[in-house]
Amino acid sequence: MRIVTLILTLVLTFCASSFAETPVWEELKGDHFIVYYNGDNTFPKDVLYRSEKYYKRIADDLGYSRYSNFWQWENRVKIYIYEKQSDFTNMGNYPAWSEGIADYYNKSIYTYKGSDNFVNDVLPHEITHLVFRDFVGLDNPNIPMWLDEGMAQWEEPYKRSVIRLAVKEIYSAGKVMRLNDFMSFNINRVEDNDVVRSYYIQAMGLVEFMMSEYGTDRFVGFCRDLRDGKGLERALQSNYPTQMRSVGEMEDKWIEWMKGL
Repeated sequence: MRIVTLILTLVLTFCASSFAETPVWEELKGDHFIVYYNGDNTFPKDVLYRSEKYYKRIADDLGYSRYSNFWQWENRVKIYIYEKQSDFTNMGNYPAWSEGIADYYNKSIYTYKGSDNFVNDVLPHEITHLVFRDFVGLDNPNIPMWLDEGMAQWEEPYKRSVIRLAVKEIYSAGKVMRLNDFMSFNINRVEDNDVVRSYYIQAMGLVEFMMSEYGTDRFVGFCRDLRDGKGLERALQSNYPTQMRSVGEMEDKWIEWMKGL
């Protein structure tokens, strides 16, 4: 259910105008983030520290650390932390289980004080979405959903630690989708929680497979080629010319990898 909860968090509809009546904020500034809060600053300090730590790792994974001014000064991401959970949920009319949301267009993240799940899971997930979408384009139709969501989950510390066990579980249960179907599958139309869970496990599993077997540089090149409209098979051929030049070859390598888990 942990995965499903975070999935639901991501699909909340955000309305920036709903935050217009918030009180004056206090600020904590880091290199890449500005945290806005009220009252005690213990939790906000932890959020800022973790945000910078997550950003460095994510930027390194995607090669963004090469750009010294990326996400700095006026480009810093804004994180708003409400004093109470009720303040957060009432402001945006969000369900009680929601622990955080992101506004990708305005590079902002919203939460409330004391949310451990936000700090450990939601925060790295949303930062990854922001970094990845800056890299590939916010509304780029060439980027498949599995890649965006798989990358975001792969950057969550807890999920990265259990990815292989989770993939082994769905593979053993026969719940892994054929890649030709998976690549264009629209999970937003699915209501079956078990199918949703398996989809997101497979998405982060594919990222783990590509990263661990063939390295970051090839993966980043693959994402860049998709961003530039080369198409899936051309992106594979350009970056994995002797390993997997087609979806069929990718599936063979993927199945072989899963069998070895």
